[in-house]
Amino acid sequence: MFLTGRIIKRPILAERAEEIPSLVEQILQRGNREEGWQISGVSPEVLDLFGQYTWSGSGDSVTPELLKKWRKHGYSGSGVELQNVLYRAAEASQGAIIQVNDLPRYLQAQKTNG
Repeated sequence: MFLTGRIIKRPILAERAEEIPSLVEQILQRGNREEGWQISGVSPEVLDLFGQYTWSGSGDSVTPELLKKWRKHGYSGSGVELQNVLYRAAEASQGAIIQVNDLPRYLQAQKTNG
């Protein structure tokens, strides 16, 4: 069956926070396999922070107006930003669990400001 002229759009990542734990697990598994990491997961604080973050794609704050604009244009959120954050954090991590202090500073600031 072919779909002609139809595009299926997903809500932005900030609106599908329930998918974040699964995405984190998939990204970490791939990094362990392809990059040789030995990361088994993220701390509960990191997961909580990821669930609250807006995932704008640039580390900037997202206004309700910007969210509406993204929805209108079918922006799918920033799974790419999540992947980049995890890759950076895995490289910074001193253990098997990624901690808040392993995250980029703009996300660490979200915990302080949140």
